[in-house]
Amino acid sequence: CDTPFLKKEMLRAILNEIEEGFDAIIPQTHLGMEPLNAVYSKASLPAVEQAVLSEKHKTLRVFRKRHVKYIPEKRLLEIDPDLVSFFNINTPEDLIKAERISPGM
Repeated sequence: CDTPFLKKEMLRAILNEIEEGFDAIIPQTHLGMEPLNAVYSKASLPAVEQAVLSEKHKTLRVFRKRHVKYIPEKRLLEIDPDLVSFFNINTPEDLIKAERISPGM
């Protein structure tokens, strides 16, 4: 998993934000949006598919013209004070940091 420390409480909180009329529910921190830990409606599938077919793979670009509900960092900090749920492993250095966070991973 790309975000190995995702807390079930965070997942529940994101899912609890689902509301009719939104194409996506995306957590947002001081570092930006967290699209890996977001919820997307089926209605957004055609836009995502079109982006993939046109080789515009940035997930967030698709949602610039869609109805998105953002979960502010203040709310996220109540659930996960260190925001470790959004720790992302992309590089060998990230893996080393992850191993420090959770020895014996």
